[in-house]
Amino acid sequence: GKKAIINVKNIHKKSVKDNQCFKWAILSAIHPAKKDAQRVSKYKPYENELNFDGIEFPMADKDIPKFEKMNNIGISVYDYDEEVYATRVCREKYDRYVDLLRIHGDENSHYCWIKDFDKLNNKITNHKERKWFCRFCINPFTTKAIRDKHIPNCMAINSTQKTEMPTPEKSH
Repeated sequence: GKKAIINVKNIHKKSVKDNQCFKWAILSAIHPAKKDAQRVSKYKPYENELNFDGIEFPMADKDIPKFEKMNNIGISVYDYDEEVYATRVCREKYDRYVDLLRIHGDENSHYCWIKDFDKLNNKITNHKERKWFCRFCINPFTTKAIRDKHIPNCMAINSTQKTEMPTPEKSH
């Protein structure tokens, strides 16, 4: 209801699924539609602008780094099981970044573009006030400034907590 994700429905006539939800999710992020964003037809004109050479659909986790390098797009993948958690967080430098929510089905997974990461997590945690979430550790913060200050020190990125020693002027 908060329009935090765009779920492009890649089911065509006669209920045939094309297994290219990863491609449609990326294209929905790069070329956001103003209306009917869930329709594949909104992204068909752009489908050849991305390089998928050597990548088979459905997209395998092992192929995401290859896609990133070929297209200069960083991809972070989040799964959902009663709460959102990071499965793969891009830490490389790219021109663009896309956050995807992966929904697990009986046989395959389905990718959706996370249009607003903070709204998605606010919806799930039922916070009354707006919160800003770290994309790495998914912790909520009361302001964007506090979240942004946290990110360079996030243990999920650095694997260790950053220690800041006092300067000689502040050591007394």
